[in-house]
Amino acid sequence: MQYKLGDVTIVIENNEYMVIEPTFPSNLKNVFNMIMEKIYDNLPVGQQTESSHDVINRVLIEVLEELGLKNDDPSLLPKLLYYILREVEGYGKIDPLMRDPNVEEISVLGANEPVIVVHKLNTQTRWLKTNIVFERDE
Repeated sequence: MQYKLGDVTIVIENNEYMVIEPTFPSNLKNVFNMIMEKIYDNLPVGQQTESSHDVINRVLIEVLEELGLKNDDPSLLPKLLYYILREVEGYGKIDPLMRDPNVEEISVLGANEPVIVVHKLNTQTRWLKTNIVFERDE
């Protein structure tokens, strides 16, 4: 079984629930961290003159322009935006699980263990292992 949830593809096979997110170049991890730091520094607290979504878009474009990356790869902006929104406005790594209307339960067994879910369309087994794992420092 396979279906889309926005930018994410969910694949269920062999008693596993696989979340396939947009690919993100590992060499841009530092850029992502820099953008996240600037976003958190710029997010309004209390009275808001600018929405969080506007802040995210503004900071993302500013940082990409500063680093000369804005026009390098047209697919980079939507990928970065996906991960930024997942972290700032969503639930981090488990955001696709939380947004999937077919997921009935989510369980985190511990660090370095796959998150498991109960999926209402899966009749083979109660719990499905996911490809989402939290490290000790998360």
